[in-house]
Order: sequence, then C-alpha cells, then structure tokens
Amino acid sequence: MCITDFFKFFRLLSLAILLASCGSGGGDDSSSDQSSSDSEAPTAVADVTNTISFQSVTLSWSAATDNVGIDHYQVTRNGVAIGTTDLTFFTDDTVSENSDYTYRVIAFDTAGNSTSSGAVLVSVPANSSSEPDIEAPSPVSNLDASVTSHAVTLSWSAATDNVGIDHYQITRDGVVIATTASTSYVDQAVSQETDYNYHVVAFDAAGNSTYSNALPVSVPANSNPVAVKAFPTAEGFGANASGGRNGQVVKVTNLNLSGAGSLQAALDIDAPRIIVFEVSGIIEGDIRIPYGDVTIAGQTAPGAGITIHGRLTCDYSNPPDNIIVRHLRVRADHATNPGVDGNFYDGVQCSRSSNLIFDHLSVSGGVDETFDIFEATNVTLQWSTVSRADTDGHPGGTHNYGLISGPNGANVSIHHNLFAHNGNRNPAVANGPCEIINNVIYNVRHGFVHHNPATGDFNIVGNYYRQGPENSLIPFYFDDQYSGSGTPMLSYYLDDNYVDDPGDLVGSVDNPWLTPYAHSSFENIDRGWNSSVARAGEKHQFSQSVETVHNSLANYDLVLARAGAFPRDQIDSENVDEVNARTGAWGARIPADLMQGLSPGTPPADTDNDGMPDDWEESRGLSSSTPDHNNLMSSGYTAIEEYINELADQMIGQ
Repeated sequence: MCITDFFKFFRLLSLAILLASCGSGGGDDSSSDQSSSDSEAPTAVADVTNTISFQSVTLSWSAATDNVGIDHYQVTRNGVAIGTTDLTFFTDDTVSENSDYTYRVIAFDTAGNSTSSGAVLVSVPANSSSEPDIEAPSPVSNLDASVTSHAVTLSWSAATDNVGIDHYQITRDGVVIATTASTSYVDQAVSQETDYNYHVVAFDAAGNSTYSNALPVSVPANSNPVAVKAFPTAEGFGANASGGRNGQVVKVTNLNLSGAGSLQAALDIDAPRIIVFEVSGIIEGDIRIPYGDVTIAGQTAPGAGITIHGRLTCDYSNPPDNIIVRHLRVRADHATNPGVDGNFYDGVQCSRSSNLIFDHLSVSGGVDETFDIFEATNVTLQWSTVSRADTDGHPGGTHNYGLISGPNGANVSIHHNLFAHNGNRNPAVANGPCEIINNVIYNVRHGFVHHNPATGDFNIVGNYYRQGPENSLIPFYFDDQYSGSGTPMLSYYLDDNYVDDPGDLVGSVDNPWLTPYAHSSFENIDRGWNSSVARAGEKHQFSQSVETVHNSLANYDLVLARAGAFPRDQIDSENVDEVNARTGAWGARIPADLMQGLSPGTPPADTDNDGMPDDWEESRGLSSSTPDHNNLMSSGYTAIEEYINELADQMIGQ
C-alpha cells in the first residue's frame, strides 16, 4: 500500500468511529425503539397434527416465523381460549367421549401481533379400553303417551350416555313388559277404564341404567265398540286380521333391498306397525316377513305402486301371524336367483301362519307354486291375480302351479281372483272349511284340486272356467289322496260354476256328477273314490263366509276390471287382454321393463310424519302438526286405517 492510500484509509476509519459514537449517545435503547414500531404479524403455524384418545387431544405444529420473534402460542377450542404455550405442542385433557371439536393455534409475537391457523376438526372416540364403564345414562326426556281404549303408544326423546345407549326397558306398574331399541312402544295389553304408571329405563351396553319419571296413563272405555274387519271390503276367513292396528306408522323412503328406510327394515321391526310408502317403483330381490302384526299398505306408494322383483316370504321356522297385505306386485324371477332350489321358489310363501288377508296382489313367476299358503289357517286371498307360473327351474320338471293350501291348514277363502296361465292348482286346497268363490280361471289344465289327503267342507260357487290355448280344461278334480279305509270326511257344495270350453261345454254347472256327459272331464272327476257321495245338497254355513257372491257371468267382467294390484303393470294388463282374446301361453314371460307404462309420483305433504297427508287430516278435523294416526274415528277404524282404506277404494274406483 502506498502512503497516500494509507492516509485515505485512516481518515475513513476515524469517520466511522465518530458516527458510531454519535448514534449511541443520549442513553437511548435501540431494541426498545425497534419493538415499539413492530406492526408485522407472524406467519401462521403450519403442519398442525393431532393425536386423539377418548381422554385427550394433543396438537403439534411447525413453528411460526416473525420479523422479530415468536413470543407464545394460544390454543382455542370451539372459539374459546383454553391455554397458552411457548412450545410447539399442546395437550387438551378436558375433552368428552363421543364429541366433535374445532381447534385453532394462534401465534403471537412480542408486540402482540397474532395470526391464527386454519380450523382443525377433531372427533373424540368412545372409550374402547378395558376400563369398566360405570357411568349411567341420562334419563329419557319428553316421555309422552297417545291413549285409546285398547292401546297405549309411548314415545320419548333418546337418552344420552358417555359410551352409548344400548336399549330401553318399558315397565308398567313396576313390571317389565318389553325392551326396544327404538324411541317408541305400543302396549296393547291394556284394559279399558284402568290407570297405569309407565317408566322407560335407559340402558347402556355395560348394563348401567336410569329410570325416567313415572308417566301416569288412564285408559278410557271404548266409546265406539264397533267390531271392524281388516278393512271394510275384507271378506272370508282372514277378514278379522288386524295387522298393525294401533301400532306405529313406518315409512318406506327408498327402494333399497335393506337398510334404513327400506321395506325390509320396516318388516324387521318386532312390534305392531302399519307400513306406508313415500316412494314407488321396483325393489330388486327377495323380501322376508319375520314378524307379524303388520299392515303393508302398498296403495300408498305414489304413482307407480310397488313391484318386488323377487319373492315375498314369511319366516317358516317361526311363522308370523296377523298380516294384512294390499296392492303389491310380486314378480318372482328364478333367473335372477338360480341358486335357490326350485322346490322352494314360490312367489308368495306364508306357510303355517294364521290370520292372513291378501287383497289386490299381483303375483307371478313361482317355480314350485306361485302362491303358497301350505298349512296356513284363517286366510283370505281376494281380488288378486295369480298368473304365469314358471315352467323352468323345478328339479321335477315342468311344474307350472298356481296356489296350494295343504294338510293341517283350514279356514281358507279364495274369492274374486284371476288365475291365468298356470297348468295346475288353480287352486289346490286340501282341507276345509274352504270357499272357492267367484274366481276366473283361464288357460289351465286343472282348476280346483286337492293334491293332498283331504278333509272338510267346501263351497265352490260362481267361478268362471275359460279354456285357453295350452291344454284341455279340467274345472274340478277331486283327487283326495287319502290312503285309509272307508270314505274320506269330505263334503262339496257346487253352484253356478260356468264352464266356457267351446266344443265341449259352454254353460253353468251345479252338479257335475249328475251330468258326466256334459263335459269330457266329468267322467273322471275323482281319483280312486266316488266323490259323488260327498256332494252336499245345501251350501255350507261357515262362521266367516264370503258374503258378496256374484253371478258367474257378471263376475267375469268384475274380476277382469278390478283384480290385481293397482296401478296395473304390463303383466296384469296383458293377462286381462289375453283372457278376453283367448290367447297367451304358459311360462313366466317376464317383461324386460317391469316399470313400462308406470310413472312414479310425489308423496303428499305430511308435516307431522304420521302417514296421513296434511290436507286429509285437516279435512277430518285432525292435527297436521301432531301425530294422531291412532285416533279412533267414527268408522271404528283408527285414523291411519281410515286413510289407507279410502285410498285403496279410490284406486279401483269404488
């Protein structure tokens, strides 16, 4: 370095020292000045994670940054500050099980500037540890009762529990009468003019329980002791079924095969219930009835009705009783379920059950039978169609059978139905008392048969047997398969049965035994015994007879106009056309589109969710804001029954 450069460097160094000395004078705190002028907020914390147990939530995060420095973090839960920390994690041990929370982490600098993280949503689970649950549920709230002269319907708001409610127990006057997982219960075992005290006891899974307050109830006398049938037009041995009367209303809200809102879920309830529909269309698959005391009101399905593309079956090992089914289409289709043995593939099967009435059903496609009420008692099938039994799928070959009621069954009424395109069993009933009244039987080989050992009294009156293109017509075949000695205990009364078999017989038949020449089948009317000895001179008087009996010729038009589920689908419409035109064929003949010609509708407004439209309730002086479906009406029916009965009548123009 030269001397000139050295002096330049020395002067610059001296100037720098002088300036530094001036800047530090006067006792000022440079760091304090910097803090008081800091208005820059920190960055938000990042990477917030959580660790959850049923007892605590631990949050952790990456540190925020700041132009001066982070002072601390504040943690909020559901918008409320619950703690501060200068670390990058925080544990909240004041949480509750089965609860949802929203956390935020707020970074603060020394000047008080702050920035919040995004929301962190956390669900705290129930206690899954082995520690015993000793906390009892809360009592149920809003316990209330709807009372008639023959039933008390309890309802309540759900209890709460640290783990969860398992079930409720119902006590009446201190005695346990039922358990349920729902928030309602119908007690039908009450007496008129009697006072009761009810409690609802909430249980958790550990067995901890809490009683509700007592609910006093006074059951009144029956102010209208009118005896009512299943519905006003019900007739025959099944007419006294009460179904789900005085029970809860259950709505079907989707066409799923199972799950919440499905028909199957409604049927799986073990309590009196009336099932109504807020949807219409096709349910794909088999439907099972495990419990009785049920009314299935298919007439409530808006617009297109309900088609079960499968089977409708009752539990066989524990057969349900007291069932009302109206306006359903059952289209069995073995091709969709070929793994099921054809011996057991029926369209409708309710064997061994009791107190059943089927009204305006349309059933087709069964492989073994299309309609099976084997060993059932007190049964009515009325104003329905049983048609197109499947000719394939049975291990014994072509079966093509209509309806069977076998030994041990009794009290069977089959009236005003259309049997079409079934080779045999139209119908087959082994045991009386039995009524076969005003049916139209078309394109069959055998009309009435037994096909089992037979006993009892039979009225076969006013039926119309019409020859079809498939086979020779045999209207009656008394093939009792009794193998003992002597004459079977049988008695037949026949009257006004019209045989429409051009070229053989066209006319009414009262006593086929007296005119064996009248029709080619009459010479072989029985099998192995002289059935003429069993002809009764007068109509059998039964305790629950069909009262509406038409002339066979007039009945032909009535059945073709009114039988089956409404609105009619393609199968029923074709059946009627084929009967009139004397066309058609055996076999299931299932259309590719089961909804052809049908249009789903919209359910009416039902504010109180009791199954009855608001405008209908208001027109009847009922409440559209409070469930009153079990109110007793002047007709003797409950309000919901009166509504669904009127709806069914409107569908067929009555």
